[in-house]
Amino acid sequence: LRIGIIGCGQMGEWHWDAYRKNEHTSCVAFSDTDRSKAERFIQKTPGQIYSDYREMIKKEKLDGVSICTLPSTHHPIVMDLLDAGIHVLCEKPLAMTLKEAQAMTQKAQDKKLRLFTAFKFRFFDEVQEARKILQSGSLGKVLNFRVMVGAQADMSNTWFVKKELSGGGVVIDNGPHAFDLIRCLLGEFDKVSTQVGHYQNLPVEDTAQIVCRLKNGAAGTINISWQLPTPSKTYCEIYAEEGTLLLDFSGLTYKFKTWDDWKTIPNAASSKEAFNRQIDHFANAILGNPILVTNNEDGLKAQELIDQAYQSI
Repeated sequence: LRIGIIGCGQMGEWHWDAYRKNEHTSCVAFSDTDRSKAERFIQKTPGQIYSDYREMIKKEKLDGVSICTLPSTHHPIVMDLLDAGIHVLCEKPLAMTLKEAQAMTQKAQDKKLRLFTAFKFRFFDEVQEARKILQSGSLGKVLNFRVMVGAQADMSNTWFVKKELSGGGVVIDNGPHAFDLIRCLLGEFDKVSTQVGHYQNLPVEDTAQIVCRLKNGAAGTINISWQLPTPSKTYCEIYAEEGTLLLDFSGLTYKFKTWDDWKTIPNAASSKEAFNRQIDHFANAILGNPILVTNNEDGLKAQELIDQAYQSI
């Protein structure tokens, strides 16, 4: 598969490194408005450099492209790639607005192309192990959950706080992963209600608590922040009638109510190896593998929930 990368910053480098490890893919073209960033890539991988992604589309025969650019650029780039018949893996958030996400998803459907959002958490060992237990039904009815994503970071003077580039604050930045994680593990949302904080005196929200109710009756909270000095080790906690699941980046810890002790399943793969799985998944999907961990609708579903969260504010 001939692959292009648009956006050659740190995230683009992670995608590029993963493609290099996949036997079915070859990165042949790199595009960035800052040409020097793309030049770093061809020092290790032969390929063509473009300052304008549209020129890359015109001159290269590509099977798939990773988009690792600012959210404000996602909609026009995705639409142009889909028009050219190219499959797309897009970093989160899929779009700036729900209207954009709807148009992008509809075009992918019309063109019969893949448009995946890079929801890396789905490929982590602890998430996949938790999903197995939940799908077995052994935990019984899920009653409550909590997701916490955050760190203490000075976001001033970054593009993240410029709404015209990012689409919002921490809700649109960390919300896509949080919403998709819950959808992946527990099912569809019924409604959300959001409260936000502006502790860093930024033009956008730096902290949010999103109260959620799912269609299956489970309730919980999503806490996301750029201001948390000591975030919880367990970024996802699930409480059910028959037991509890605690997910962290080193593995899954769980306990059934009849047990005296907790059991831990340590992760076999590193975070980097788990991240690379989404690249392998994208390549396999292009090649026609019908077994999908994520699909074209998942990015749109997350965007719908982001829109609901902002509307509730």
